[in-house]
Amino acid sequence: MVPFRGAQTCDFRILYRGLGYLPPDYFGASETDKGYVSTSVSFKVARYFAIEINDNAVTSSRKAVFAIYLNRSGEKGILIDQKEDEVILKHCMNFKIMAKKDNARKYDLYLVQACSENCATSVRSDVADFWANFNMQD
Repeated sequence: MVPFRGAQTCDFRILYRGLGYLPPDYFGASETDKGYVSTSVSFKVARYFAIEINDNAVTSSRKAVFAIYLNRSGEKGILIDQKEDEVILKHCMNFKIMAKKDNARKYDLYLVQACSENCATSVRSDVADFWANFNMQD
């Protein structure tokens, strides 16, 4: 990943997204987000948006952090440098939860595939290696 200044397109491997909620039947599901999707190249930023931001304090539901990968090379987003290392993904992306780590106390951590068209049914080997070695500090 090459750091950019300003809004530019870039290739990337893993992005993160923090959610203040997670519907209980979401695991294993696939869904299309019709809007643009805000993500970050920083796990720390996504974690903040999931469990520490003020508007999430009023909800008692379990929070989630997504580790997102794109299933095709050449997929692009727009990197905006705003202290959040924010990457905006295009609208109408499909998201499919591929795996879950169970050892976080304050949130659920999911491996999520993002795809423009049909999502793959299995995790690529390079992504599986990342997921196997990914450890969070909670």
